Amino acid sequence: MTEPRFVVDQAGNRVGVLLDIDEYSRLLEASGIRESVNEPEEKEGSRPAYTPEEKKLVEDRLKSLGYL
Repeated sequence: MTEPRFVVDQAGNRVGVLLDIDEYSRLLEASGIRESVNEPEEKEGSRPAYTPEEKKLVEDRLKSLGYL
């Protein structure tokens, strides 16, 4: 795993994080979200939106790993 790289605004506040694709894949797998970054969407709007619970799970995992 490489060290996280943060995106900062002009004031130096962290506003985003860049992850290597392997770490991103591990986070998706750990969160239970089934999404492939290599497969295009079958049709526009066919992918369901993430539930608030799924978003919270990913955010919590990113925080526990020190990315947020």
